[in-house]
Amino acid sequence: MEKTILAWDNARILIHSLVDRVFIEENCKGFESYKKALEMTSWKEIEEQSGLSRDEIEKAALIYVKADRPIIPWGAGISQHKHLVATIREMMNLLFIRGNVGKPWAGACPMPGHANTQGIRRMHYL
Repeated sequence: MEKTILAWDNARILIHSLVDRVFIEENCKGFESYKKALEMTSWKEIEEQSGLSRDEIEKAALIYVKADRPIIPWGAGISQHKHLVATIREMMNLLFIRGNVGKPWAGACPMPGHANTQGIRRMHYL
């Protein structure tokens, strides 16, 4: 989704900026190199690695950019996956580019074990 959001931001498809540059400048390092890496990554590669079509990713990106306080929860399925570091890094990058870390009622929500089962239900994700 990051590739889509950055492309929309560059093209100003939506009226306001989609990237929280103040947050990035104050809290993140390496944004320009990350942005360049996304630009160089083909949609074919993204689709193959994610198992999603570009259209599905763009629909999800639109939902994300419209959310005031998005939360990205994950449980043991992500935390114990062989690609856990890369997956969580990209989830965090998605939160970082919109400044959704440290914002009340937004951000990352790792929920391992029993907390995963109980918490997800209480948060009405199921």
